[in-house]
Amino acid sequence: MLLPEIADLYDTVLAQGEPGVDRFYAALRDRRIDPVPNPATGSRNLYNPSPMIVSGTLVEQMVADANRFCGALRAEGRNGAALLARMPSDVRDTFASPEIADRIVSDLRVAHPLTGVDAFLEATTNGLKLAYLEWQTVGMYLTLGRLVLQCMAQAWPVLAERASLTAQPTLTLAALGERLRAFYLAGIEDDPRQGVVLDYQPMTQPTRDEFRAIQQLTGGERDGMAILDPRAITRHNGRPHYRRDGLLIPVRRVYARLVYSDMQRLLAESTATERTLLRDLFGGGTDLSWISHPLHFFYGSKADFPRFWQQGLSSALGACWTVDQAFMERQAPTLVTGDRLVGYVQKPVTGQSGQGVIRHPRFDELRLGAVLQREIVPADCHLTLWGRRTPEIRVMCLPEADGTLAAGLVYTRVKAPEVFLSNAGDLAARRIPGTGEGYGVVVFP
Repeated sequence: MLLPEIADLYDTVLAQGEPGVDRFYAALRDRRIDPVPNPATGSRNLYNPSPMIVSGTLVEQMVADANRFCGALRAEGRNGAALLARMPSDVRDTFASPEIADRIVSDLRVAHPLTGVDAFLEATTNGLKLAYLEWQTVGMYLTLGRLVLQCMAQAWPVLAERASLTAQPTLTLAALGERLRAFYLAGIEDDPRQGVVLDYQPMTQPTRDEFRAIQQLTGGERDGMAILDPRAITRHNGRPHYRRDGLLIPVRRVYARLVYSDMQRLLAESTATERTLLRDLFGGGTDLSWISHPLHFFYGSKADFPRFWQQGLSSALGACWTVDQAFMERQAPTLVTGDRLVGYVQKPVTGQSGQGVIRHPRFDELRLGAVLQREIVPADCHLTLWGRRTPEIRVMCLPEADGTLAAGLVYTRVKAPEVFLSNAGDLAARRIPGTGEGYGVVVFP
C-alpha cells in the first residue's frame, strides 16, 4: 500500500519509540503550543503523536486540482450578485453587500484565494488513491504549521533529511515564512498594526494558535497584526479603527476567519450599535484590503463538488449530487437500499467540523440544498506506535505572484479506522492513542 521509501521512513521514525513522541510534545510546549487538551489554558487541540508521511505525487495532484477548481469558478463568470446569493440570507445583510461582493469578485479575477483541498486515501490495486471530502476557499493553518513542523524535525531529524517539511520539494520553512509575511503585510509593510485578524472571540477559538503565529510572524504582540473580535472595530473619521496600547489604530488590511456559525453567534449576541458597525465593516469595506472576507467562506466549498464531478474535473471526485427536487424524484429512489441510501453521506453545504453530516441517510432525512456524496472507504495507511490509523490530508495553498495557487503545507487529521468522523474536535474528545491533528512531511519522487 505504501511506497517503499515512505514505508522505510515510517520504520525509521517508529523505531525511536515513545521517546520521539516525548521530544515532539516537549518541543511544542516550548513554543507555547499545547499538544493535548489542557483545561488550564483552554486548549482543546490534540496533536497526532506520529508524523504523517505523504507522497509528493498525491500532493502535486491536489494542488493541480485546487487550481482547476478555482479556475472553473472563475470561468463561470460569476458576478457579485451570484457570489452574494451563496451567502445565507440570515447573515447576508450584515456581513456583505452588493458593493463588497463586486469588489471580492474583481479581486478573484486577478488571483485565486487561500484554498485548501481535503482528501482521504483509498486503497486500490495500484496503490493509494485520493478521494476528496471537501474544499474551501478560506484561510487554514499555514503559519502555525511552520512551528509545528520545526518541532517535528527537532524530534525526528531524519524527517528533514529524507522528506520535505513543506508541500514543495525546494521550499524551506524559512522561505515559506518570508512568503507568508509578505502576503499578510501587502500594502501595510510600513505599519503591520494596521492589519487585523478577525474572529468571533478569537482567543477562545481552537485556531487561536494560528492567530498568535500570524501576529508573531508580522511583528509580535506590540508591533504585529492585531487579533480581534470584529466588535472591537469602531469608526473614526469615517474609517475603521481599533484601540491598541491607548492609541487609535486605523485598519487597512483584514483577514476575517469567520465561519457561518460564528456569524450567526455574532448577530445573536450583538447590540444594535454593534450590528451597525459590523455592517459598516463587512458590507462597506470596499476601501480595505481583504486577505479573506466572510464571502470567501461561501465562494468555493463542497457545494461545488456535484457540478465539478459532472464536469469530470478530477479523478478524486466520487459520485455526488445536490439534493434538489429533481434528485429526490429521479435519482434518490435508485440509490435506496431498504429505507436508507447505504454507501452515501449527506452534508449540509454551510456546515463545518462534521456538523449535520448523516451517514447512510434515510430517504426522509434528505434535505434540499445539501450535498450527497458517495461514502469514502479510507485506508488505514498511517503507521503509529499504537497500530494503523486512518489519515485525512489537506493541502493548504496560497496565491503566487501570477495569481495561481502554490502548495504551502500538508495538514492532517488522523482517526482510528473504526471511527467515522475525522474533525479535530471529535478526535480531541475521543483521545484514541495514535490519533489527532497535525502536519505531514512529503516524500517527492
